[in-house]
Amino acid sequence: MPTKTLLIPYMLATASGVIGLFFPPFQYATLVVCLLSVALGLSLLIKRLNQHIWDVHLRSMRIIDMLDENVVAAHAMHVVVSRFPTCDMPTSSWSMKFPNLHALLELLDREEPKLIVEFGSGISTLLIASWIQERGVGRLVSFDHDAEWACKTKHYLDRHSLASVDVRVRPLKSIVSSGHRCIWYDTTEDDLKSLSGVDLVVVDGPPAGATGTPMSRLPAFEVLREQMSPKAVIVLDDASRAGERSVASSWDKSNPDFELSHIANLAILCRTDDGCSQVIGTDLDI
Repeated sequence: MPTKTLLIPYMLATASGVIGLFFPPFQYATLVVCLLSVALGLSLLIKRLNQHIWDVHLRSMRIIDMLDENVVAAHAMHVVVSRFPTCDMPTSSWSMKFPNLHALLELLDREEPKLIVEFGSGISTLLIASWIQERGVGRLVSFDHDAEWACKTKHYLDRHSLASVDVRVRPLKSIVSSGHRCIWYDTTEDDLKSLSGVDLVVVDGPPAGATGTPMSRLPAFEVLREQMSPKAVIVLDDASRAGERSVASSWDKSNPDFELSHIANLAILCRTDDGCSQVIGTDLDI
């Protein structure tokens, strides 16, 4: 059965053959029409085959990309869990992915922060707590808006005997930051007073799906600006999303003393005089 693409040349060739059969004077003309119809049909067929081959190629490339991503994720998981078996708890679609956890671990090793503040608890909390336990010094304060999820994080911290972590539940509230309406953690003055000299800020919340506002992570920099140490580094998860790209760009433009870099799916801002950004992606073994 001819396809729709080949239907017209098929009909032309058939019609010219019939005409040539019953009207001999037109045999040569119908032969030419028949040959042209066949040529047109072949041309259309080749075009369809080329399109099909290209479609198969694109699908193959997407499959290869997915396999590459899975290989990278599996390697990152192996590196993280081999070093810290305590980095183990149920995750959600909002949780930090293992390639990002790997990059964060490398950054922890290089920067050696003493006070770490995290927005959005979970498996990243267990990683940082495990790193602090290995190092023997350091403190982590993690804010979460979801009391049930924060309780689960605390449960796994206790299960793995990970101390030096303060998980604080703070509901979300609507605020304006740099001219943008955002949904941010309702931190108190006491919260901020207890955070003097922050060396590392990990921004993995609020989850975009929980707020409905794509730039809700924007206030993180403004809220902790005065609490940051001279060597402070800010890490933003989900940096490939449109909202987070806008957040990172806004931070970069409004803070000339910081420089923006990327590794894995993290946006990282370092002090320009710290030299951190010059080694991001080369010194980090990702």
